[in-house]
Amino acid sequence: MLKTTSMKSNPVGKLGPTVKLPISNPVAVAFQVQLLDNLGRKISGMETDVLLGGQVQEMKIPALPAGVYHIRVMAGEHVFYKQLVVQ
Repeated sequence: MLKTTSMKSNPVGKLGPTVKLPISNPVAVAFQVQLLDNLGRKISGMETDVLLGGQVQEMKIPALPAGVYHIRVMAGEHVFYKQLVVQ
């Protein structure tokens, strides 16, 4: 089962930093990471693979106005959401 833990660099500033997402899985799997606005609209995204056991995935965050955003991690039928605060 795909698992995420707390994001590093949260909250973030407005200058487009990188957020680190620790992701683990007992098998290698392809997954998608998407940045969503507060209405659920996709702002940016990426696709990659999680190695067996896990890794820390870095996602570059575009310059955004202050507010609350969401990171959606999807792998097959598993979906996780993490809140991201931009100051």
